[in-house]
Amino acid sequence: MKFTQILTLVGALALTGLCSTATHAQNKADDTLLEMQQAFKRGDKNRLSALLPQTRGHVLEPLAAYWEMRARLDTAPESEIRGFLNAYAGSYYEDRLRNDWLLQLGKRRDWATFTAEYPRYRMRDDKEVRCYALATEAMNSKANVAEEALRHWYALREADDGCTY
Repeated sequence: MKFTQILTLVGALALTGLCSTATHAQNKADDTLLEMQQAFKRGDKNRLSALLPQTRGHVLEPLAAYWEMRARLDTAPESEIRGFLNAYAGSYYEDRLRNDWLLQLGKRRDWATFTAEYPRYRMRDDKEVRCYALATEAMNSKANVAEEALRHWYALREADDGCTY
Protein backbone atom coordinates (compact mmCIF):
# COMPACT_ATOMS: atom_id res chain seq x y z
CA MET A 1 0.00 0.00 0.00
CA LYS A 2 2.84 2.39 0.82
CA PHE A 3 4.35 1.85 -2.64
CA THR A 4 1.10 2.94 -4.37
CA GLN A 5 0.86 6.02 -2.17
CA ILE A 6 4.47 6.97 -2.94
CA LEU A 7 3.89 6.58 -6.69
CA THR A 8 0.72 8.64 -6.45
CA LEU A 9 2.55 11.37 -4.55
CA VAL A 10 5.47 11.38 -7.03
CA GLY A 11 3.03 11.49 -9.96
CA ALA A 12 1.08 14.32 -8.38
CA LEU A 13 4.24 16.33 -7.74
CA ALA A 14 5.44 15.79 -11.31
CA LEU A 15 2.04 16.74 -12.69
CA THR A 16 1.94 19.86 -10.52
CA GLY A 17 5.30 20.92 -11.94
CA LEU A 18 4.10 20.35 -15.48
CA CYS A 19 0.83 22.09 -14.83
CA SER A 20 2.64 24.99 -13.26
CA THR A 21 4.84 25.36 -16.35
CA ALA A 22 1.87 25.00 -18.68
CA THR A 23 -0.17 27.47 -16.62
CA HIS A 24 2.69 29.99 -16.72
CA ALA A 25 2.97 29.65 -20.51
CA GLN A 26 -0.81 30.00 -20.87
CA ASN A 27 -0.84 33.11 -18.67
CA LYS A 28 1.98 34.65 -20.71
CA ALA A 29 0.09 34.00 -23.95
CA ASP A 30 -3.08 35.41 -22.39
CA ASP A 31 -1.17 38.55 -21.40
CA THR A 32 0.15 38.80 -24.96
CA LEU A 33 -3.40 38.61 -26.33
CA LEU A 34 -4.54 41.34 -23.98
CA GLU A 35 -1.63 43.48 -25.11
CA MET A 36 -2.54 42.77 -28.74
CA GLN A 37 -6.13 43.83 -28.06
CA GLN A 38 -4.88 47.19 -26.81
CA ALA A 39 -2.51 47.54 -29.78
CA PHE A 40 -5.41 46.78 -32.14
CA LYS A 41 -7.56 49.46 -30.50
CA ARG A 42 -4.69 51.95 -30.91
CA GLY A 43 -4.03 50.88 -34.50
CA ASP A 44 -0.42 49.97 -33.64
CA LYS A 45 0.47 47.75 -36.62
CA ASN A 46 4.10 47.31 -35.62
CA ARG A 47 3.26 46.13 -32.11
CA LEU A 48 0.68 43.68 -33.43
CA SER A 49 3.20 42.20 -35.86
CA ALA A 50 5.83 41.93 -33.13
CA LEU A 51 3.47 40.18 -30.69
CA LEU A 52 1.80 37.78 -33.13
CA PRO A 53 4.50 35.05 -33.00
CA GLN A 54 4.03 34.79 -29.22
CA THR A 55 0.44 33.59 -29.73
CA ARG A 56 1.36 30.52 -31.80
CA GLY A 57 -0.50 27.49 -30.52
CA HIS A 58 -2.88 29.49 -28.32
CA VAL A 59 -6.57 28.70 -28.74
CA LEU A 60 -7.12 32.37 -29.68
CA GLU A 61 -4.29 32.52 -32.22
CA PRO A 62 -6.82 33.06 -35.06
CA LEU A 63 -8.12 36.16 -33.27
CA ALA A 64 -4.59 37.49 -32.83
CA ALA A 65 -3.84 36.83 -36.50
CA TYR A 66 -7.08 38.57 -37.47
CA TRP A 67 -6.16 41.68 -35.47
CA GLU A 68 -2.72 41.78 -37.06
CA MET A 69 -4.02 41.32 -40.62
CA ARG A 70 -7.00 43.64 -40.14
CA ALA A 71 -4.70 46.44 -39.00
CA ARG A 72 -2.69 46.07 -42.22
CA LEU A 73 -5.58 45.27 -44.58
CA ASP A 74 -5.34 48.56 -46.47
CA THR A 75 -1.66 47.99 -47.30
CA ALA A 76 -1.30 44.19 -47.28
CA PRO A 77 -0.70 42.54 -50.64
CA GLU A 78 -3.55 40.41 -51.92
CA SER A 79 -1.35 37.31 -51.54
CA GLU A 80 -1.11 37.87 -47.77
CA ILE A 81 -4.85 38.43 -47.46
CA ARG A 82 -5.52 35.23 -49.39
CA GLY A 83 -2.92 33.44 -47.25
CA PHE A 84 -4.82 34.42 -44.12
CA LEU A 85 -8.15 33.38 -45.66
CA ASN A 86 -6.68 29.99 -46.60
CA ALA A 87 -4.94 29.45 -43.26
CA TYR A 88 -8.15 30.07 -41.31
CA ALA A 89 -10.62 28.70 -43.88
CA GLY A 90 -13.97 27.85 -42.38
CA SER A 91 -13.40 29.91 -39.24
CA TYR A 92 -15.25 32.92 -37.95
CA TYR A 93 -12.11 35.04 -38.40
CA GLU A 94 -11.77 34.06 -42.05
CA ASP A 95 -15.27 35.33 -42.72
CA ARG A 96 -14.78 38.49 -40.63
CA LEU A 97 -11.64 39.37 -42.59
CA ARG A 98 -13.43 38.63 -45.86
CA ASN A 99 -16.20 41.03 -44.74
CA ASP A 100 -13.61 43.73 -44.03
CA TRP A 101 -11.85 43.07 -47.32
CA LEU A 102 -15.13 43.21 -49.28
CA LEU A 103 -15.84 46.61 -47.74
CA GLN A 104 -12.42 47.79 -48.80
CA LEU A 105 -12.82 46.37 -52.31
CA GLY A 106 -16.18 48.11 -52.64
CA LYS A 107 -14.77 51.45 -51.52
CA ARG A 108 -11.96 51.06 -54.06
CA ARG A 109 -14.48 50.03 -56.72
CA ASP A 110 -12.49 46.85 -57.41
CA TRP A 111 -15.56 45.10 -58.76
CA ALA A 112 -13.78 42.15 -60.35
CA THR A 113 -12.18 41.03 -57.07
CA PHE A 114 -15.34 41.86 -55.13
CA THR A 115 -17.46 39.73 -57.47
CA ALA A 116 -15.02 36.82 -57.12
CA GLU A 117 -14.90 37.00 -53.30
CA TYR A 118 -18.52 37.74 -52.44
CA PRO A 119 -19.82 34.17 -52.99
CA ARG A 120 -17.33 32.96 -50.34
CA TYR A 121 -18.74 35.38 -47.75
CA ARG A 122 -20.82 33.13 -45.50
CA MET A 123 -22.33 35.33 -42.80
CA ARG A 124 -23.89 37.89 -45.10
CA ASP A 125 -24.59 40.12 -42.10
CA ASP A 126 -23.21 43.41 -43.37
CA LYS A 127 -25.71 45.68 -45.15
CA GLU A 128 -23.01 47.78 -46.77
CA VAL A 129 -21.39 44.69 -48.30
CA ARG A 130 -24.84 43.59 -49.51
CA CYS A 131 -25.35 46.98 -51.16
CA TYR A 132 -22.01 46.64 -52.96
CA ALA A 133 -23.09 43.15 -54.05
CA LEU A 134 -26.33 44.57 -55.42
CA ALA A 135 -24.33 47.14 -57.38
CA THR A 136 -22.17 44.40 -58.91
CA GLU A 137 -25.26 42.34 -59.74
CA ALA A 138 -26.75 45.33 -61.53
CA MET A 139 -23.50 45.95 -63.41
CA ASN A 140 -22.77 42.33 -64.30
CA SER A 141 -26.19 40.93 -65.11
CA LYS A 142 -28.25 44.06 -65.49
CA ALA A 143 -30.53 42.62 -62.80
CA ASN A 144 -33.19 44.86 -61.34
CA VAL A 145 -31.96 45.31 -57.79
CA ALA A 146 -33.51 48.71 -57.16
CA GLU A 147 -36.20 47.52 -54.75
CA GLU A 148 -33.79 45.65 -52.47
CA ALA A 149 -31.20 48.44 -52.69
CA LEU A 150 -33.79 51.04 -51.68
CA ARG A 151 -34.94 48.85 -48.78
CA HIS A 152 -31.35 48.72 -47.47
CA TRP A 153 -30.81 52.41 -48.07
CA TYR A 154 -34.00 53.43 -46.27
CA ALA A 155 -33.03 51.22 -43.31
CA LEU A 156 -29.74 53.08 -42.79
CA ARG A 157 -29.29 55.14 -39.67
CA GLU A 158 -26.19 56.75 -41.14
CA ALA A 159 -25.22 56.90 -44.78
CA ASP A 160 -22.52 54.45 -45.83
CA ASP A 161 -20.63 54.23 -49.09
CA GLY A 162 -22.09 50.89 -50.20
CA CYS A 163 -25.76 51.78 -50.07
CA THR A 164 -25.24 55.39 -51.16
CA TYR A 165 -23.33 54.15 -54.20
